[in-house]
Amino acid sequence: MHAGRLAALQNALDVIGAFAEMQRWLHGFLEDELAAGASRTQQAAAFSGAASPPGRRFVAEDGRRFEPLLLNDGEPRQTLAAVLMQHVATGTRRLPNRQLFKQIAAQLLEHRDVSGAVLPEAAYTETQG
Repeated sequence: MHAGRLAALQNALDVIGAFAEMQRWLHGFLEDELAAGASRTQQAAAFSGAASPPGRRFVAEDGRRFEPLLLNDGEPRQTLAAVLMQHVATGTRRLPNRQLFKQIAAQLLEHRDVSGAVLPEAAYTETQG
């Protein structure tokens, strides 16, 4: 096999492996979010700063860090439509446009591309911050 093809194949396998690990982490994160209670909201309120609270980041084997961005519809009982995993570099970063995320979530739900999950109040109080 040509060395270039072998390197490309190995790179693809590494990406797939990292993706599988991220999926496992995200599954656990979402279970925690959907089971969130008042104590979680209090913990989040106690945390301040530009970075996410501990445990809200996925760190890949190569050291890259990712944070989940919850896309919800913004309705009174917010429905989680999707999660984007944002690569987080060191240094200052810009906050995402929440209105755009709400529009994307609403479209996904309206067109029945996803069924969504109703967030407990503790989870969406934290994300509105």
